[in-house]
Parts: sequence; structure tokens; C-alpha cells
Amino acid sequence: MSNHQDSKDDWEVVAGELVAVNSAHDIGKGKVNQIMVRLVEGIGIEGDFHAGKKRHRQLSLLGVERIRSFVDQGLIAEPGSLGENLTVQGFDLESLPLGARVTIGEGPSAVVLDISHRGKFCSSAMKALGTDDKTILEIDRIYAGVIKGGDIEAGQKIRVEIPPEGQQVSVFQKKV
Repeated sequence: MSNHQDSKDDWEVVAGELVAVNSAHDIGKGKVNQIMVRLVEGIGIEGDFHAGKKRHRQLSLLGVERIRSFVDQGLIAEPGSLGENLTVQGFDLESLPLGARVTIGEGPSAVVLDISHRGKFCSSAMKALGTDDKTILEIDRIYAGVIKGGDIEAGQKIRVEIPPEGQQVSVFQKKV
């Protein structure tokens, strides 16, 4: 099998938008919406509590559609309140495979992420939503590692490159 980075000719490409960038200095609280954040290669968001702590979970991402579904259920949610660093829209985030590449911005200052891990919401999400509904814990949370850092802000375009089956491996994948 060839390295998944060798040729991207057969990768599917979708587009989206960065809705919000969020960070926090303390654990256990929702992230605070920021005007701009700096992503550091191999670390995450500069100054964020989770920065540099887990190689395969440098950033968490959540689709705005998921937030809207919680609000439609009468729960309290907004970008950042569920602990995600990046709130995105325009593509099916939860279906992205490991190894998908997410480019935020355009040109030489664009930031590049690698979808690196799938996890589940924790009990802090239930508390943030104001519910005791344990089905929340079954929803996927998507994580990424920073391949190329830089500054990002809400409103930037996102380009997602999805590798074909058999080539879906993250460069940040957790070592077992």
C-alpha cells in the first residue's frame, strides 16, 4: 500500500466554513469564542488548556448542525459551549475518516489539520447542555492535529480532502 500522502488525485474534496474559534485556559468550562487564535504545529491552540497535552487530540471540532440539533431539542448550546475549539459548517464533519485533511484559509498562510481521532462527548457536555440524557455520551466528537500552523478566525473558508478507503490513516493517530 502506498503512503496516503503520495498522491491526492483520487481524494474527494468538499468545502465549508469556519463558524467560530474557541479556547479556554481552564478545564471543565466551555470554550470562549475568540476573534482569532494561533494554531501551533503539533500542539494545538496557543494558550488553550489542552494545547500540547495529547498528540492525537490537539483540537476538537464540532459541526454547527450538531449544535442546532441540541437547540432544537430545547437544550442550551452555542459555539464553544461544548468544549470544541473549532465550530464548522458546510460538510458532514462526523463522517470524515481519519487522515482527512482540513485546510483553513487560502494561500501560503493557510492552516492544515489532520483528522486524527474519534471520541465521545463526556459528562461535562451533558452538564453544559443542562441535561441528564446519557445518549449525549454516544455522539462522536472529532479531533485533529495541526500539520501547518498559523492564525485563523471565524468566516474563513475550509477545504476538506478525504482520502479513499485503504488510505485513511492519520499522521497523529494514537499509538496503541
